[in-house]
Amino acid sequence: TGVANRRLFEERLQQEFLRLRRSRKPLSHMMIDVDYFKSYNDHYGHQQGDETLARIARCIAATVHRPADLVARYGGEEFIVLLPDTNASALELGRDILHAIRELNIPHARSNSADRVTVSIGFGYARANQLKSAKQIVLAADQAMYFAQASGRNCVASAAANTREIEPALVPDK
Repeated sequence: TGVANRRLFEERLQQEFLRLRRSRKPLSHMMIDVDYFKSYNDHYGHQQGDETLARIARCIAATVHRPADLVARYGGEEFIVLLPDTNASALELGRDILHAIRELNIPHARSNSADRVTVSIGFGYARANQLKSAKQIVLAADQAMYFAQASGRNCVASAAANTREIEPALVPDK
């Protein structure tokens, strides 16, 4: 796909977590899932599916501009964006990614949410010094992504990782 892999993401996540924990700075993370991708692959074929994933990866990477940010493939049809030293203000970036992927205008005849390829984005955030481990930020983003999917897909949801009970919320679209 032309972006980093999960292993590199996990290494960078741990490095940034330790660095930001010392400085008491925020850490954010986005988990991005291509909506109804299995149906897409079944209908258009795996080769077209691979090409679509590469286009989506390039689109995400083109939307993320800061050198310290990392775009990676997490597995299957999931991508992740590590956003060190970033708080909830990065939600705007989530909206930008959502819109950029919509504007790719890739047809998806088997989607239950739109007639083109869309994504669901979960955004997790916290001050690194308020986390026991870096995995908490991944869990928050993952739960927010599932919340976005349960809320109709093709949207962004967010969750603070430093609460006892993670309560995702939908992010209003522009």
